[in-house]
Formats: sequence, C-alpha cells, structure tokens
Amino acid sequence: MFYAAEALLLARGLTFASHRAVISTFGNPLVKTGQLPPELHQWQREAFDKGQLSDCEFLSGIGDPEVQAIKAKAAKFLEQATALLHLKGTLKEREP
Repeated sequence: MFYAAEALLLARGLTFASHRAVISTFGNPLVKTGQLPPELHQWQREAFDKGQLSDCEFLSGIGDPEVQAIKAKAAKFLEQATALLHLKGTLKEREP
C-alpha cells in the first residue's frame, strides 16, 4: 500500500522522505477530493501501525487471520490505486 500511495503522490509531483509523511499526506489530495474512498487511507494507516508493531515486538499478537485481512485490503488498495493511475494517464499497460 505504501508504494502505491507513493506512486499516486509522485504522479502529482509530491515526494516525501519518510513513510509517515507519505501516509499522512495521502488523504489530502486523493481522499478528501473524492478520487479515492476514505477507507483506503484508514487501511494504509492500520497496516503501517501493525507493521511497526510487529517489527518492534517479538510477540505482537498479529495472527494469520489478521494478516490475511490486511492482504485483502492491500489488494483492493492496489487495484484502486492502479485504476486511478491508469485513468490519469500516469500508468501505461505493460506490453506482452
């Protein structure tokens, strides 16, 4: 989700030096303008927070069901980000 968000922001000429900056800025030009649904921003923040927790704690309590739920959200996030990049002409189809 992070790299998709970063690509969407980069397509608007915005670059950032940290994950937190990308995540916090993502909602302004994309979600608040209605180009993407607000749950995508929430999913991105949740995934980042859980990733930070699992990186820092040996027993983070993040089990397989939660990981699978995050993966499903990430797939939807990527699908919608890709569609928006195609719509804006920023992302081209790959040649076979």
